Amino acid sequence: MKRKFTAAAAAFMSLCVVLAGSFCSTYAVRAETAGTEEASGAPEDSGYHFVLEKSGVIFDLPEEFKSLKGVILPGYDMEAEPGSGLFVSSLTYCAFTREKYDEQVQKKEISEVDWDFVYPRMVDFLIIYTLDDGRSLEDLTPLLSEYGLPDKNIKELGSVGDYSFFYALDPYADALDTEFTFDEGFREDYDAAVKACGDLSWVQFQEPEGRVPMAEEGTGISFETTDLDGNAVNAADIFGAHKITMVNIWGTFCGPCINEMPDLEELNGRLGEKDCAIIGVVCDVAGKDDSAMIGTAKEIIADTGVTYLNLVPWESFAGDLPSQFVPTTYFIDSNGQVVGDAAIGARGADEYEALLDEVLGE
Repeated sequence: MKRKFTAAAAAFMSLCVVLAGSFCSTYAVRAETAGTEEASGAPEDSGYHFVLEKSGVIFDLPEEFKSLKGVILPGYDMEAEPGSGLFVSSLTYCAFTREKYDEQVQKKEISEVDWDFVYPRMVDFLIIYTLDDGRSLEDLTPLLSEYGLPDKNIKELGSVGDYSFFYALDPYADALDTEFTFDEGFREDYDAAVKACGDLSWVQFQEPEGRVPMAEEGTGISFETTDLDGNAVNAADIFGAHKITMVNIWGTFCGPCINEMPDLEELNGRLGEKDCAIIGVVCDVAGKDDSAMIGTAKEIIADTGVTYLNLVPWESFAGDLPSQFVPTTYFIDSNGQVVGDAAIGARGADEYEALLDEVLGE
């Protein structure tokens, strides 16, 4: 199963990790699962030290970063695809002040106005690629193309054991003027951050801790929660009604998630003959009382024409169905057990149906 990343995905993932604890409780747990607990807090003035254990990268930011007008935060710390042996880590430049950052972190939820301000002002300015089995740049290049990751001007950085490290500096340079917003003074600040990467001796390496665990086949899923209208639902009733239920994990912030929803609706309309169904779980809804995010989710559902059931995350959701990227789709049988491999990344209706047919065949 191939998973595609985009320039927008980099900013989305960075923002989810950075502000996880403040407005997206499910992502807060999943950030820890992904090994970013140390890296996901607010930057400390004494050190700017970030440990991204999954990728085996340690950032000890130099003094130049401490005088910047914007905020520097860690972004990615994940494997591109389970088993791929390609890990991605990054540093994100936030084109707003520390005061604005602190203001967002203090919030329990993020409004549409907040998103409109924050999202276009975040850009990954340094991406580190970690590759296992002693593989070279020649091995890395096709992988980056396959996953839609920046693949221009990649340079080797070093190695530890069987792991090789490469980097891409200013990877979205061609899109800065069209996809990102820099208020007065921040573009020069961004350029200063890039310039400070001329010498990357402050980037250290260690062997990656390991891969983000996904829910294994046979894992039992049991829960009680509500749908977006507040109606009580439980796992036994939902999963027991069909041979296979596709559980699509998505977020209101996630463009690829929203773009694929009409395809999921189309597929759901023809799954009856297979005795299968689709449900959604809105990962950035913090609970049944999170009226703002529930309202946003319902607006998206109406705009995309979705009629299949969408749920509020339950208490153990992040541990039951972990995901390092959205959308992620699990396949659950009538006994409430995970079957097959999770599908990570957006797909069309026919692609999802092909994966479902594989699971049914098994």
